[in-house]
Order: sequence, then C-alpha cells, then structure tokens
Amino acid sequence: MIYAGILAGGIGSRMGNVPLPKQFLDIDNKPILIHTIEKFILVSELMRLLSQRQHSGFRIRKIF
Repeated sequence: MIYAGILAGGIGSRMGNVPLPKQFLDIDNKPILIHTIEKFILVSELMRLLSQRQHSGFRIRKIF
C-alpha cells in the first residue's frame, strides 16, 4: 500500500494581502488544494489534517 500526505497548512503571508490561505485560493475556478488532491487521486488513502485555527471560519467543500 502507498500513502501520501498533502501538507496544506500555510497561510500565504508572503503572497501579500490575500483573502484566504493559499491552499483555498482558486486557480481556474478550483482551489489549489483540489488541484493537488487530483494529482494524488490514485493514492489508496487520503487523510486531511487541519489545525483548529485554520479550520474555523471555512466552509468544508465536498471533494468527491
């Protein structure tokens, strides 16, 4: 079995004044995190880890 972890905890402070952490910013109408997950779609198990601070205030989107 192959496992992969997607680390998406950065807030993007070097990007300047952006409204969301960088993993939730859209590229081509899709969050960066979704683009990343799609690249890892063949991995047998995915686990999402969020800190409480980053989780609060964000709507969780259904991915699949």
